[in-house]
Amino acid sequence: LEGIAIPTVTIDNVSSARTATEHLIKLGHSRVAHITGPLHLLVSQDRLKGYRQALLQNNLDVDNILIQEGDFTHESGYNQMTKLLALEHPPTAVFSANDEMATGVIKAAKDYGLSVPEDLAVVGFDNIKLSAIYDPGITTIAQPMFEMGKKAMELLIQQINGVEMTKRQYVLQNDLIIRDSCGAKLFNNS
Repeated sequence: LEGIAIPTVTIDNVSSARTATEHLIKLGHSRVAHITGPLHLLVSQDRLKGYRQALLQNNLDVDNILIQEGDFTHESGYNQMTKLLALEHPPTAVFSANDEMATGVIKAAKDYGLSVPEDLAVVGFDNIKLSAIYDPGITTIAQPMFEMGKKAMELLIQQINGVEMTKRQYVLQNDLIIRDSCGAKLFNNS
């Protein structure tokens, strides 16, 4: 929550989203869409900011028609992807603000007769368990959930014990997990 005066444990959502989008651009995609989370949330705003930064840093235009607001559910990923597929020039890649919406993106593409990743590359966010077993496996940004929980608990115990808190924000490292949904393995094998 923005402006709250308590310690926080997070990742750099701007940088992570930029990494996810740049991955798609490096694979040759210039029409990359983004399905955001609810834009009243700071996390969604930061991921959108990272997406835009990646496009601009790679000399690609930010086409607002390719940005659709979701709500972090499978259904919203599906619904927003159907809107994108109805465009005269649909995207060739999608960065979804979470993995659950990415499953909706893939389902919509399949329902439209498209193959993922051959016709549409998809990258998600969070590395939930489903992303590893979904077909195809979802390329995603992995947050260090265990470490985040551990650090948050340490900070809580320190506060309970009256320890003076000088540092307010702890930013942990994340990783891009490459699976089949983005086409990188196809790209690297050819």
